[in-house]
Amino acid sequence: LPGPIPVVAVDTPEVTTADIPKICALLKEDPKRLAFVLQGHGIVALGRSAAEAEHLAEFVEETAQIAWLAAIGRNAGLIA
Repeated sequence: LPGPIPVVAVDTPEVTTADIPKICALLKEDPKRLAFVLQGHGIVALGRSAAEAEHLAEFVEETAQIAWLAAIGRNAGLIA
């Protein structure tokens, strides 16, 4: 991924018509952006196929889990 995964504040678990301008601005800002998180709901991933998007969503989720576990380990003094 070319950079951090942005979080988009939304009021529902799906992208509504009111959210479209936020999403469009996000994608225009960085056309290489292939994933973002709907705050409090989950990952949205883009791909040339459903399988490619699904693999990217899994990659983002697994990377987040590793970062979260590493932070817990550092805070507990288990890892440097």
